[in-house]
Amino acid sequence: MSALLHSGVTTATLDAFPDTDLGFLERRIVAVFDKNKNKMLKNIFKDIAPAGTSSSILSFVGKIVDLEKKGHSVTKEERRYIARILKTLPLTITGLMGYDRAVIADGGVPLAEIDMKTMRSKKIENLFITGDLLHINRPSGGYSLQLCWTMGYVAGLHI
Repeated sequence: MSALLHSGVTTATLDAFPDTDLGFLERRIVAVFDKNKNKMLKNIFKDIAPAGTSSSILSFVGKIVDLEKKGHSVTKEERRYIARILKTLPLTITGLMGYDRAVIADGGVPLAEIDMKTMRSKKIENLFITGDLLHINRPSGGYSLQLCWTMGYVAGLHI
């Protein structure tokens, strides 16, 4: 990532609804507007955007759509724009947060699905899962590497 930052502005896109296709998202937005016809867009957007993101995404939407506009007045083109923003939210990356804030990717297989004594999956026979494939949010560096090596060793003992 840092190499990209040296060559100029770097933009990434975020899909706020990765498991939802654009057509279904557009229909969902129409349903929210139909339910809230007399409320302003800025007040109903929390019912459209993922929890905790509406204020951030509204700044992009507000560039094209009047946020004071009532739900019944939002045009089909404006609803489509909102859906496209939610599927391809542009993020400008201006820098990195530094080594002291670096974190291994969050997410992965929940620990409840793993026998931690053997690192064997509780759901899939003869599958062993270790390291960054597990849902453990931790700082990167030596401790993270040690965690991965230890889990690999434990899994190796039980394969």
